[in-house]
Amino acid sequence: MNDPRALFAHAATADALYRSTLRALVGERTGYRVWRSHTGREGVEGMDEGWIALWGGHWSDRGTKQHWEREEIVERWRNQARGVEYFGEMRSPSRLVGIDSHAYRAALDGDRWPTRREIVRALAESARDGLTSQQVTTTVDRLFPEITLERGRRESFLGLHDTWSRVASHSRQIDVHERERSGESRSIGDRERGGRERERESEELHRGSR
Repeated sequence: MNDPRALFAHAATADALYRSTLRALVGERTGYRVWRSHTGREGVEGMDEGWIALWGGHWSDRGTKQHWEREEIVERWRNQARGVEYFGEMRSPSRLVGIDSHAYRAALDGDRWPTRREIVRALAESARDGLTSQQVTTTVDRLFPEITLERGRRESFLGLHDTWSRVASHSRQIDVHERERSGESRSIGDRERGGRERERESEELHRGSR
């Protein structure tokens, strides 16, 4: 029988992976940059804090779960949008592809003998602009091959200084590796945007020649 304590032990890591993946995919698929502050808050570049306050909500404010029809939920969102109180935008930090080694070190502060799940959590939290869960776990397995198969509640411990130094010495490689991956997706997006711009220019020239 599975030990439910293992699920609880990995809850913080799962949350960090979810948030890191969300930051990465929102930026990749929508063009909005979502970043993590040093206090753990998510900000959205170019979006007022009043809009961000609509995200998720608090559990105490939620009613029973409902299955909305499309028209109903769209109208609900419109009503929420009308009631937004604008607060202004958070100042966005510089963009960072990969991880912030200083944030990684701070995320492990207090864990004298980190385990794999704690290293995964720290890497996910230190990805300011996000990395997918696969990118995070692949990086951990590459830098810490001796704990690749560690799972569950009872995991092997590593020395804190060792976990700091390995990531610090490879942080530039992590950044370059992820920059190459993100550069591929950006180049595809640039080509698509360029194609649409050329189509619009062609249409304008065609109309002007009439």
